[in-house]
Amino acid sequence: MAGQEIMHLPFSNRPLAAGFEEVTRIGGDSEPWQALTEVLGLGFDQAGNLYIGDSAPTQGRLRVVVVSPNGELVTVIGRKGMGPGEFRAADQAIALAAGGVVVHDWVAGRFSLFSPDGQYQRSVPSLQTLMDRPLRSITYSQDRAGGETVLAREWLVTSSGKTGTGGAVIAHREPPRAIRRLTFGADSVEVADVVNAWNPPGADRARQLERGTGHWEFGPPVLTPKFLYASLPDGGLAYSDTSAYAIRLTDRDGNVIRIVHRAVKPRPVDADVRNDYGDFWDRAWGAAGRDSPPTLPDYFQPEVPLIDELRATWDGTLWIQSTPDGGYPWYEGFPLRARVVRELGAIEVVTIEGRYIGTFPAGQVAMPEAFGPEGLAAYVEVDEYDVPTVIVRRVPPEVR
Repeated sequence: MAGQEIMHLPFSNRPLAAGFEEVTRIGGDSEPWQALTEVLGLGFDQAGNLYIGDSAPTQGRLRVVVVSPNGELVTVIGRKGMGPGEFRAADQAIALAAGGVVVHDWVAGRFSLFSPDGQYQRSVPSLQTLMDRPLRSITYSQDRAGGETVLAREWLVTSSGKTGTGGAVIAHREPPRAIRRLTFGADSVEVADVVNAWNPPGADRARQLERGTGHWEFGPPVLTPKFLYASLPDGGLAYSDTSAYAIRLTDRDGNVIRIVHRAVKPRPVDADVRNDYGDFWDRAWGAAGRDSPPTLPDYFQPEVPLIDELRATWDGTLWIQSTPDGGYPWYEGFPLRARVVRELGAIEVVTIEGRYIGTFPAGQVAMPEAFGPEGLAAYVEVDEYDVPTVIVRRVPPEVR
């Protein structure tokens, strides 16, 4: 614990006013480029350009729509093929803070780098390919450390095998919780460990699907705390990995230098919580049109986690969304239409020095998907047909 500063937030809240200025919205059929299918990623660069990763099966599974700060189209990136700058089966687009975008193509086994105006620059080998066995799922996100770097988190390992009766089984397992920094060179990727977080008991327990029967055996305990993280302007990270209200802030090398803490005890998981969570689970899947939701495991973590979401603004201010009072963190595997039953917890706004600014009351403000310069914040909303619209708003200076 040497060298770590613990900042205690006040127990009482200082309410913040909601209602942010709308800057632009992208979606609908006013222009062909605005017809979004499924938003797979959002990110800003330092000039305020917004990079939208949109599902596009005819263009290599992904296209990147680059939009200027005033909502005008800059360019569209995405062409199916195996040549330079083309996509075989791209699945992620990561905006570079300094400008430009990195597109990951897991079938082609490469990262492709593009300039802000869509010009192809180069490709370098990926960390995983289609032929990997077991198959590893890695999420890439924006890194504020500068240069051509992104952050990587391996979140799922998928393997297959046989049951005792000869049937096929697919198993999903969460690997140890860690963040790595990828630096793109001329023809290779340099990988460096940044954070190795706490692994809750049972989080790595496999979740198995028996082919043919469709029967799931869920592994990780219900209400396992999420591993949440956000990149900071100096290249450090803010992250949460436990059920407690504790946000760890690191320097660029991953050393924890400060902990933002709030003296609130997590809610114990008792029989009433187990039954209530089962009702919540059924409501969410019912809202998504699923008559037969997956069966929950009968083992739970001992506490309901206090933190549901974590983001950092472009200036480095933390937005920390609490789990709703009497409610539950949002399960990321729910289909989009299930969001209609989601309760929004309060959002505490805190500087990286640990100074408490205030709280957006529960139910009033949704967490942005991405923050940009000058207070820009991007949201995704979907209609009753799951068609998305990206809305860019501007948050006031006091919460940036």
